[in-house]
Amino acid sequence: KVFDEIDSAQRALTLLYSEVERVEEYYIGGIDFKGFLVFIRKRRKTPESYPRKAGIPSKRPL
Repeated sequence: KVFDEIDSAQRALTLLYSEVERVEEYYIGGIDFKGFLVFIRKRRKTPESYPRKAGIPSKRPL
């Protein structure tokens, strides 16, 4: 599932000059929980058009 979410975020990552650097799996003992840490690297400064004003992201998602 984490890789599906990364795939669906590719357009946003590109627009924000970012990329997934690595994904690490982790476990929390005792509660049988497995999670993932996604490390994202910025390649350049975020464009001036971001962050967007309230309401705009829901009207025009990345």
